[in-house]
Amino acid sequence: MAGLGLIDWDASTKPERKALHSQVLILKKRLHIDWISVFQRAFGPKDNVGLGYEDNLRQGRIAPERAYKLFVWLQENDPALASNVEDDILRLRENTAPEQAVRWETLLARGIFSNVAAFKYSGDLGMASFARREPLPALRLKLLEQFYFEVIVPFDGTLIAFQGYKGLWYPQLIIEDNPILEVTSGAHIIPSNEEGQPYPLHEETDMGKHSFAFLLVQDKRLGKPIAALPPAQAIPAKMRDDLARQIFALPDEAWRLFRINLAFG
Repeated sequence: MAGLGLIDWDASTKPERKALHSQVLILKKRLHIDWISVFQRAFGPKDNVGLGYEDNLRQGRIAPERAYKLFVWLQENDPALASNVEDDILRLRENTAPEQAVRWETLLARGIFSNVAAFKYSGDLGMASFARREPLPALRLKLLEQFYFEVIVPFDGTLIAFQGYKGLWYPQLIIEDNPILEVTSGAHIIPSNEEGQPYPLHEETDMGKHSFAFLLVQDKRLGKPIAALPPAQAIPAKMRDDLARQIFALPDEAWRLFRINLAFG
């Protein structure tokens, strides 16, 4: 049980688990239920709960596995409340351990599901957009079916592409043999050949959801460590987290992160 979203509940502290109380209370009042019902719905009807559980939650003494279940219950019933919990915990970490607060997952959470669309490849750039831009549900492609992306960038800079699968992230080629590209503002075919025509991708074996992220930055040096990795090698967690911290040190107007999900099978 690592946790859902940005928080590893196994490693959470009492003050962090305490952040659940206010948001759970909001949902409890909205649903017009008592605390026993809250815990039974979150933990399961066979789990014995008592009135003292609210005091434990209010003071952050609730066990990490129960905190995780409460967070999942929030996520299922009101994602905005769950997001508030994550924000509160991240702010708490910024105050107590700023060097640990920013991670790759923190950067992904700031990504937006816009400015990027996926297209089936048929040699015709007029194909209709294939993938919706919402985070979920991802639309489905058949294995070996060819596709490409169109990314619209709002300013000149360096575009760095990533592909995520089952918790790991890899460099994603933008042009032949390179996951980074100098771009000008406007629409860009990704990946493309030297003539700017689609250089289509396909998935051979790995079924399920694949996440794609396109990071636009004004400092081209940030992409060099990623470009040095082989495409088939997962990006080490420390390298991902270091990149996230470098990005958050930049002014907000100096970077953008665009995301899209696809599913194969």
